[in-house]
Amino acid sequence: MTRQGIPLRCWVFPGNTSDQTIVEQVKEDLGEWNLGHVIMVEDAGFNSADNRRILLQECGDYIIGEKLKVGREGTIVEALHRKGRFRRLENGLEIKDVLIDEGKATERRFIIVKNPEAKARELLIRVQIVETTTKKLEEPNKKHSSMLCKHVISNLTINNQAP
Repeated sequence: MTRQGIPLRCWVFPGNTSDQTIVEQVKEDLGEWNLGHVIMVEDAGFNSADNRRILLQECGDYIIGEKLKVGREGTIVEALHRKGRFRRLENGLEIKDVLIDEGKATERRFIIVKNPEAKARELLIRVQIVETTTKKLEEPNKKHSSMLCKHVISNLTINNQAP
C-alpha cells in the first residue's frame, strides 16, 4: 500500500513464462482484492498488439515501457514527430503527452520523455567516434584490420555537421 492508500502489488515471472499466462495469473490474484480499477505496468518485452489487446480487455488501463528509437515509420515515429511542447519536471526530465488514433479502438497514449543528461552522454560518445574515425582516415597507410575498411571503396570524408 502506498502512503496515499493506493494498493500496490508486484509480480516477477521467469523469462520463459507466456504473456497470456501472466495476465491470467495477475487477473486471478487481483480478483481476490475486489478492486474497482486496475492499471497494469509492463516492461518493453511485453509490448505487442496482442498483449495490448489482452490488457485492454482484461484490465482496462496499462502502461508499457517502450524504446521509441525504432524504425522510420509507424506509430512510434508518428508519436515522436507529433508537434507539441515539452514540459520540464523538477528532476530535469522533459515530457510531452501524445495521443495517437484518438477516439478509436487503436488509440495509444505516449508520454515522450527527453533526458538531457543522456543526450549529453550520447553527444560525447558521437564526438569520440568521429574523432577516432577521423584519425584512422588520416593514416591510410597504417596497418589495421580488414574489418575497419571492408566496405570502403573510395576516399572518405567526415561530415561534422551531421546530427
